[in-house]
Amino acid sequence: ELIGPVYGIAKNELLARATLFVLLSTSENFGNAVLEALGMETPVVLSPDVGLADEVVQAGAGIIGLEEAGALLHDPERRAQMGRNGRMLVESRFTWPRVAQEMEEAYERIVDTRTVGGRQSASLAVGSGENRSTADGRLPTADADADSGQDESR
Repeated sequence: ELIGPVYGIAKNELLARATLFVLLSTSENFGNAVLEALGMETPVVLSPDVGLADEVVQAGAGIIGLEEAGALLHDPERRAQMGRNGRMLVESRFTWPRVAQEMEEAYERIVDTRTVGGRQSASLAVGSGENRSTADGRLPTADADADSGQDESR
């Protein structure tokens, strides 16, 4: 039965009642719908092309491919455990506070505030982590690297 779009509380209720959530996409870069299903303790069946597939399998929250889906349909205890694992995965990695914390940590790793020539400048940690900013605090361009003979492969 195709029911069409479902939003808000009705979507959460539908996901919570589902036996499995199946997303066999050939080009899903992340999978927000997967997180929504996992958040409602619904185990997932994914294609390997869903961005979250490896993390879901590592967490024991779902499977990749349809080969095991039949057995999973007949194993309510395994589905319940996968559902709990999925909820724990979402709560530990994908809540807004956790995502914000990870973004902040990423920015802190990228931006390194230093004093260069008496002025503060921001430089990117590139490759080995060395400061590749110019003397006036600007980041070098590809042309500047070529002109200086520096190896761009760092």
